[in-house]
Amino acid sequence: MASTHRPRASRLPFASLPLAAAYVPAAAAVAVAVAVASGACGKEFTARPPDASTSSSTGGGSGGDGGSGGGALQAEAELVELNSSGLSGTATFAQSGEEVTLTITVSGCPAGEHSAHIHENKSCEENGNAAGAHWIPNGEGLGSFTCDDAGQGTHTVKRGTDVWTVGGDPATDVTKYSIVVHAAADPNAGGRIGCGLIELE
Repeated sequence: MASTHRPRASRLPFASLPLAAAYVPAAAAVAVAVAVASGACGKEFTARPPDASTSSSTGGGSGGDGGSGGGALQAEAELVELNSSGLSGTATFAQSGEEVTLTITVSGCPAGEHSAHIHENKSCEENGNAAGAHWIPNGEGLGSFTCDDAGQGTHTVKRGTDVWTVGGDPATDVTKYSIVVHAAADPNAGGRIGCGLIELE
């Protein structure tokens, strides 16, 4: 009589199939992660330099126009007494954009009306006489100002850069000259009581 015994099927492949299938994606993910990590460790990272359009800088500005860089160009004369007047002070030229502002501040000044002029020579020697004649590029002087009883006085004058510049065009550059304070108001300015050499700062 033929045997009716059938070989018992292995349970392992069928029973383990769902479990094995579940491990495949996880194993693949681990393999990908390891590969990425290995690649990243073996690759040198170089930071990209900042885009020139977004970089910022600080500093003086561009050249002699004093406008685009944000900071004013400046020159100053330290005023010292002439002829034992007792005067002292400063004359400051500040260029911003297309305008130059002169600010004169004095102390120890005889009370009353006075005038100031830019002079053609950069010298205060010989009691200011070496400064030479007035330098008036547009035919308009600096005007007069008043010193009070305490000897204090201030004066402000504005000109365009077609007339004055600070360290710019030689034809308009104020740093080539001196500035003199006079004993009286314009037009008869009188003696010279203070002088300073205009220097670029």
